[in-house]
Amino acid sequence: MISDVNKILCTSMVVLIVTCINAWAGTSHFPAPASANTWCDYAGYLDIDSTEAQIGDEIAFLSPAGEIKGVVVLSKPGQYLLHVYEGEGIYNGIALGVSIWDQSSRIEYNGNAICLFSGDLGGSTQPSSIPPQWVADGFFSLNIQVKTMGDINGDCELDLSDAILALKISSGIAVAGVYLPEKNAGEMDKIGTADALFILQKTAGLR
Repeated sequence: MISDVNKILCTSMVVLIVTCINAWAGTSHFPAPASANTWCDYAGYLDIDSTEAQIGDEIAFLSPAGEIKGVVVLSKPGQYLLHVYEGEGIYNGIALGVSIWDQSSRIEYNGNAICLFSGDLGGSTQPSSIPPQWVADGFFSLNIQVKTMGDINGDCELDLSDAILALKISSGIAVAGVYLPEKNAGEMDKIGTADALFILQKTAGLR
């Protein structure tokens, strides 16, 4: 009798696990790429808004034409590993694009919203070029960071220089090299002292 109960419990557990896996796979933001017999690997760290990315966030590597060639859903906070497959428009030395899906905010980031850095994981990996390139059978280390709110100069750092830029813009002083991850480019006039205060509070650890 106990054996039968154990069998039922084990069967129910297997069904539950499979159901969860299928449900997880069905909620991916980026579509799965077409697989191929040749690929290269990328691994590294992902930060979003100065915090390590969470389980369920996604990374996609794209061809120059915007076709997805590699996707991973993070299963460990802040760390990733994925295949980037060979295919149409992909050959040795071609530059790859990167897109990020933030599961919690339901926001996709790409282009200038992302900073890329050569990684150093050691072992069999090599530091990635910037931008990353596809090389058959290569294994590269690439760290990815989504620019933070308040990063007005777009250097992937939130510091006093951003606060100074915010104050200059709010005072009507012409500035160059401004990146607005949390605002539209045509809304620079909306940057004010509140933005400078936000940046100062963030850098001081008060927010």
